[in-house]
Amino acid sequence: MAVFIMIRDHQDRLNLRRNRIFRDRLHPLDTYDDIELIRRYRLSRPLIIELFDHIRDEIEPQTLRSHAIPGMLQLFCTLRFYATGTFQAVIGDSIGIHKSSVSRIVTRVTTALCRLKNRYIQFPRRENIIRTKQKFYDIANFPQVLGAIDGTMDVSKNFSFVLIHLCRTTKTVVSVVTLQAFLFH
Repeated sequence: MAVFIMIRDHQDRLNLRRNRIFRDRLHPLDTYDDIELIRRYRLSRPLIIELFDHIRDEIEPQTLRSHAIPGMLQLFCTLRFYATGTFQAVIGDSIGIHKSSVSRIVTRVTTALCRLKNRYIQFPRRENIIRTKQKFYDIANFPQVLGAIDGTMDVSKNFSFVLIHLCRTTKTVVSVVTLQAFLFH
C-alpha cells in the first residue's frame, strides 16, 4: 500500500507542471489613437514608427517560432517602461508578456536606441541660441535657458540607462534617446 501511495504522489508531482500560457498581445498602434499613444508612450505615432525603422534589424526576431515577440511590440514595451517607470511585471501584464521577457526586451531595445544618440541629440547652433533663450524667457520668464530635459533612469546590472526627452520652446519633443549613465560622470 505504501508503494502505491508513493507512486501516486510521484505522478501527482509530475502532473503539477504548469502548461505554457500564450496570452493575446496588445498592439498599441492598432488600439490607440494619436493622443492616447502620446499619453501612454510619450511619443507620437510618426516618431515611434521612425524609431522602429532605425532599430528594426537589431530587435526584430529572426524566427516566428515559439510565439516570438515582434519588434514593434518590443519597442512599445520599452517605451511604456520608460514612460511610466513602473515594475516590469506591470508592463508585461499590460501588453501580455512575462516580466522576464520584459527585462530582456528593455535591455535589447535600450542598447539599440543608444546607437541612435548622434542622430537625435543635437546642440543648438550659434544662430539659434539667442532666439531659443528668448522663447524660453517668453514662456516662463526663465533667463538663459536653451532646453528642458525630462528623464527616467533604469539601473540594471552594472549599467544605468537614462532616457532623455529634449524639448523645444514650442513644447515639442526634439529628441528621445537613451544613454549609458557612465557617459555623464
